[in-house]
Amino acid sequence: MESIEIAQLIASLATAVTVLFLVYQIRLQTVSTNNQIYQNFVSNSLEIDKALIAHPELRKYIYGNEPIDPDKVDVNLLLSVEELVVDVVENVKIFEKQIPHDNLIGWKNFIRRVESSSGFDYFMDACGHWYDTERGTFNAESGGTQPAAGIS
Repeated sequence: MESIEIAQLIASLATAVTVLFLVYQIRLQTVSTNNQIYQNFVSNSLEIDKALIAHPELRKYIYGNEPIDPDKVDVNLLLSVEELVVDVVENVKIFEKQIPHDNLIGWKNFIRRVESSSGFDYFMDACGHWYDTERGTFNAESGGTQPAAGIS
């Protein structure tokens, strides 16, 4: 083998090793990014838990269908907590492929529960125009654009 052929072989091997290293680095970065995305869901979920521990009277609106009477409910507090809920729902739907499969079932159950709640409907009536309902992130019945009673 001539020295040029040897040099070309060495360069080809170095290129192949570099490409393999880059593929490995990309995979590591993808796993790291997916873990960060998932951790954000968990963090927001813990914030919802904290809010509902501090204000358990809101649970019936966040997870149930208790009618919302603005004269009996702190609407601003409800909307603040519901905004966290809606953000989690939207993010789970957007990043569904990055969520570990074993955990996705629980998140989908959470979404079904909160999307059918009176608090979700109330929030979407008040603030649904903030979200991309055209993409199907939220069900059509909840994508209102008119402010709810008591919201300016």
